[in-house]
Amino acid sequence: MIKMPILLETMPDWKQLLAAAIAQRNTLEEEAEKEQQETGEYIRPVMLIQAQPRRKDKETLTVEVVEKCLLEEHRIPKEQIARATGTDKELDDVDINDPKCQIRYVITVQALREGWDCPFAYVLCSVAEMRSSTAVEQILGRVMRLPKAQRKKHEALNSAYAFVASRNFYDAASTLADGLVQNGFQKQAAAELIRPIDEEQPVLPIFEGLTPPDPEPAPAEQGETFQVPKLMVQQNQTFLDFEASRFLETVWQLSECDAELTEEEFPSEFDTGERGEIGISAEGRVEMQYLGVLHQQMSLLAPDKNWDAARLADWLDRTILHLDILRRESLPFLQRLVKYLIEERGMPIEVLIRNKYALKDAAEAKIESHRQNVHLGAYHSLLLPECATPVIVSPDHCFSFDPLRYPYNTRYEGLYQFQKHYYPHVGDLKDRGEEFQCAQFIDRLPQVKYWIRNIERQPALSFWLQTSTDKFYPDFVCLLTDGRYLVVESKGMHLWSNDDSREKRESGDLWEARSNGKCLFVMPNGTDFEVIRAKVS
Repeated sequence: MIKMPILLETMPDWKQLLAAAIAQRNTLEEEAEKEQQETGEYIRPVMLIQAQPRRKDKETLTVEVVEKCLLEEHRIPKEQIARATGTDKELDDVDINDPKCQIRYVITVQALREGWDCPFAYVLCSVAEMRSSTAVEQILGRVMRLPKAQRKKHEALNSAYAFVASRNFYDAASTLADGLVQNGFQKQAAAELIRPIDEEQPVLPIFEGLTPPDPEPAPAEQGETFQVPKLMVQQNQTFLDFEASRFLETVWQLSECDAELTEEEFPSEFDTGERGEIGISAEGRVEMQYLGVLHQQMSLLAPDKNWDAARLADWLDRTILHLDILRRESLPFLQRLVKYLIEERGMPIEVLIRNKYALKDAAEAKIESHRQNVHLGAYHSLLLPECATPVIVSPDHCFSFDPLRYPYNTRYEGLYQFQKHYYPHVGDLKDRGEEFQCAQFIDRLPQVKYWIRNIERQPALSFWLQTSTDKFYPDFVCLLTDGRYLVVESKGMHLWSNDDSREKRESGDLWEARSNGKCLFVMPNGTDFEVIRAKVS
C-alpha cells in the first residue's frame, strides 16, 4: 500500500492556518475534478480538523469554535461539515466514500474511532499546537492513504497535507516524524515523508516494504568546487592572509605603559591561610582546635632579610614569561610597579615579598592587559580605509573546501534529511537545538545552492575570519544560486550581546563590507532566522 508523503505548513495564528488549509483543500478538489475527467476515478478531498478539548480553567479552540469559524467566516455549507468526537456521532451510518455524500470537513479532537475509513482524507489541520507524538500517531495515518493505492496523474493528489498551529516549523516537523516512527516507519523514511509545503523539489511517494531510492550524490561527490573569498591584507602588490601575525608583531614599549596596580588588581589585605592547633588533652585524647584565618600581619613574623625592592622587581621579570618584550622594556616597568605599591599605596616591602606569587600573577595580568590593548589597536588600525596595508576581499583570493576531506568529529544522525549539504554527511551537528533549526532553515532557502556545516579549529580545511583575539569559524558557509556567498553564525539570545559575539559580528561585517556585494554575513539573534531570508533577498 502506498503511503503518501506529508507536506507540512506551520503558522502561529489558527485562523490564518485554517484559511490556508481550506485553500489547499479547494485546490485539491479542482485537481480531483480534472483527474476524474481524465481517468474516471472519483475523489473528494476531505479535511480532518483537530480541535482542542474543552477545559474548565481556560478558553480553548473547541469543536464548536472551529465549526462556527467554518460556517460564518468561510461560508461553508453545514452539510459539508461533520463532527466526530466522543459525544458527536455525525459520521455514524454515513458512507463518506459515496459520491452523493457532501462531507468535506470532519472536526475531531483526538483519535477517530477504529474502523473509520476515508481514503479521501487528504488534509490534516491541527489548530492546537501539537506537542505529543502520541496524539499525532493517533490521527496521522488517516491522511496518508493514497486512494486505491495508485498514483494519480495530477501530482498534487500524490501528497497529503498537514497544517499545524506552531511558531516553530522544526518542532512541528519533529513531532510529526516521531508520530510516524511510532506508526512503524523507520526514522529515515519518516523524515523523508515530511516536506515543507513551499519546497520546490519534487516529492516522490514512499512504498511500504521497499527501500527508498538512494539520495543523489552530494556536490562534493559530483566534483563541484566550493571556494569562498578570504580577508586579505594588501602590501603593495603582495596579498597576505589577514591573520593574527599581521597585528601581533606590532612593536610596542612596555616601559612607557601604566605600572600602577589598583586595589582591585592587587588587594592590600591577604588571607594567606588558616590555623589550627593539635594537642593531647589531660585525658590523653588527641584534640584539634581551629584558630581561624591567618592574616598577612602574622605572615610577617619571619621576613626574608635577603630581599629588597630591586631584587623583587628582578625576580618578577625573570618569573613572568614575556618573549615578545625585551628586558630593557620589562624591568623598568616592573621596578615602577613595585615602587608604586610601596610609596603610593604604602604597602610594606615585607608584605610584597611574602606575597610575591600573588604579586607575580597581578603584574602578569597587567602586562597582558597592555599587550591586548596594543594588539586591539593594531587590529583596528588595519581596518581603517586609509590604512597603508588595507584589508580587502577579492574573488582572486579564496579559501577552497577540500571535496575529499571534511574533518568532522561526529556525524549528524537525526530524522531531518538535509538536501543541500556540500558533503554527503553533515558533521558536528546535533539533531535538536537552535543550530539544528538554523541549518534546517538554510537548507530550505530557495536562494541557497549548497552549504557546509563549518568545523571549528580546522584552519586548513575550514573557513575562518580573524578577530583581534582568535580565528572565528562561522557555523554555516553557503553558496547562493546567484553566485554570492552567505556566512551564518548561529547565536543564542543569551550570548548575542556579549563581547565575543560583538567581535565576531565586527569581523563578519568587515568581510561583507569589503566584498563589493559579493559576500553576506548574518548572526541571527536566537531563532530569528527570518533575518537570513531578509539578507539574501
